[in-house]
Amino acid sequence: MNYLLFSLTLPLLILVQLLLPAAVFAKSKGVVDVTLEWHTGRQTYVYVFSGVVSRQGRPSPSAKVRLVLNAPGQELVEETVASEDGTYELKVTVAGVPEETADWKLIARGTGVDAEAAEVEGRTILTVSDEAVMVQRPIQLVQG
Repeated sequence: MNYLLFSLTLPLLILVQLLLPAAVFAKSKGVVDVTLEWHTGRQTYVYVFSGVVSRQGRPSPSAKVRLVLNAPGQELVEETVASEDGTYELKVTVAGVPEETADWKLIARGTGVDAEAAEVEGRTILTVSDEAVMVQRPIQLVQG
């Protein structure tokens, strides 16, 4: 009977030694405190769209300019009115991950009953950067 117990115990002991490393049987020498931080890679991007709205080569003061920016999971809309010299500036903050794309559209409309209009579209790839991205686009209004 002792032989049977020994023959069952020995393979079990060998199996335990194979599955459990020797460190499991060692005495504790201290405590290790570990903090893990998981980052999604998301960051905030600042885009500044600017330019001059003009009609027939002359500045178009008071033209309304709208920016529509589509990034993954978000659509942002900003509006402004061109100044007396036709300049406009729109600043937008978007969250994203590097290598994602964002599509944008600038829509400008002149003032008055027969308001001229124009659209300018583009796409940008989000990059790893902390600097604001400047997008300069002149907009030429045309009779619609």
